Amino acid sequence: MKRIHYLQHAPFETPAYILDLCERYQCPVTGTRVWETTDFPDPAAFDLLVVMGGPMNIYEHETYPWLIEEKIYLPKVIDADKLVLGICLGSQLLADALGGSVVKNRCKEIGWFPVRMTHGGMDSPLMRDIPEIFTPFHWHGDTYPPPPGTLRLASSAACDNQGFIFDNHVVGLQFHLEMTAESTEELIKACSNELIIDEYVHPAVTIREDMRRCLTDSQKIMEQLFVNMIT
Repeated sequence: MKRIHYLQHAPFETPAYILDLCERYQCPVTGTRVWETTDFPDPAAFDLLVVMGGPMNIYEHETYPWLIEEKIYLPKVIDADKLVLGICLGSQLLADALGGSVVKNRCKEIGWFPVRMTHGGMDSPLMRDIPEIFTPFHWHGDTYPPPPGTLRLASSAACDNQGFIFDNHVVGLQFHLEMTAESTEELIKACSNELIIDEYVHPAVTIREDMRRCLTDSQKIMEQLFVNMIT
């Protein structure tokens, strides 16, 4: 039974379906809402850390001063050899913690878009039984080259680097597998100003239509990844 802790960066970007999985697999779960406190737990207190997304960029220290403390904390968790899953902003923070760079992507990617796994990614035990091509949810404008010492995980038409694995215990994903219908609506509501007309930015109506087609499969992949990490 793995103990789960999550770092949440915004009220509307919750662990969502991950909380359902914690209940299903009887994993005790705790969380830190970083805009309220940076009293992070000792890494010995959990087995898997989930670092959630958020609307901020990792370099906006003046607006979000807790970023500084989190950037100090994450390398300690990695060095403690803990399992870590970073989602969107979370993966960018992990890329930074591993000595990588985070930069603007050539375009924003918002909506349900397919990704393709790399051959190396598919060979990782953490990606066991994950399909080569699937369609997760995206909401990001930044990206990163693969951080030093990592395995490039996947790509999409809009973004060359959709994730990485480090040392078989750290996984960074640019995309969102944790979505539920409710969390998708919360994100649309909170960040609707970003839904500009662009090639890889879908309007809210399209996001909702594609959700009905893609959400179940995305959650199945989230469950498989979760099982791979906790077993």
